[in-house]
Amino acid sequence: MPGNLLEEFLFGEKKKRSELEVLADVEIYLSRLDFEEASRCLDELESDQNLFVALQMILSKMITTLREGVLSEGDLPEMLKVLEKVMEKSNLIVVLNYRVTLLTYLAVLFYLLGDEFRGDMALKTALSLAGDRKNLLKFILRTLFSVGLLKKAGYVLSKIGDSDLLNLQLVELTKVFYQAGEKRKAFEVIKHIEKPYYKALAYLALAELEKQSELAKAYLKAAEYFASLVKESNASTSIMMRIKEYEHKISGDVVSVQDILNRPSETYEWLWEQGGKRL
Repeated sequence: MPGNLLEEFLFGEKKKRSELEVLADVEIYLSRLDFEEASRCLDELESDQNLFVALQMILSKMITTLREGVLSEGDLPEMLKVLEKVMEKSNLIVVLNYRVTLLTYLAVLFYLLGDEFRGDMALKTALSLAGDRKNLLKFILRTLFSVGLLKKAGYVLSKIGDSDLLNLQLVELTKVFYQAGEKRKAFEVIKHIEKPYYKALAYLALAELEKQSELAKAYLKAAEYFASLVKESNASTSIMMRIKEYEHKISGDVVSVQDILNRPSETYEWLWEQGGKRL
């Protein structure tokens, strides 16, 4: 059993454990899906950082368990009981980044439990605290996209006032999901990119990830098409130069911008077949 019971037996009282030992116990209990015992460890943690780590571990495991459907109906009441304690402990966290992270996880957990009201409250609070901080907004978006909460991610996107910041974050998310093998999610993210310049950047990023392949050529076609739609001359020239530079690294012919403009539907029909349905 986790914990130093031998010392308690020998010395008559439980010796205060290090917080690293407590975190190790949390991990052990969570591996057994024993959320109640894991939550009891929270009372032994005093530092904000370690309390945050434990809370994050518990919430993350709850989310994974619900998504994988490995939790029996009889265990759900225990999880809900533990969740109340997790929320109580989360309110003790004062570090901004920690609070936003925990609130985002809580929002996801409530959505998975079907409690949309509390999910929305947690998400709105996280957004309010995040403000215009790029790293926090990116985390919130990535988390929502990663669990398939696309409508909620769309809501977050609508609340970000800086369109350039928004589109740039979506380009980065596209790369993150694609590199992780979550290609469908990467394409879903691209759908939310509004400006042609950033759509071109996203497809160029995918081409660079695919390197020398037919898919890379297809992504370059898409990148060139959207680059041709950029109205601002400097931006258009900049992105087109980047695309052309990468084309030289790929063997074989690449369809020109004019060819793409003449038959965009054919290009995207093929692109979806290669990059969507088969991924």
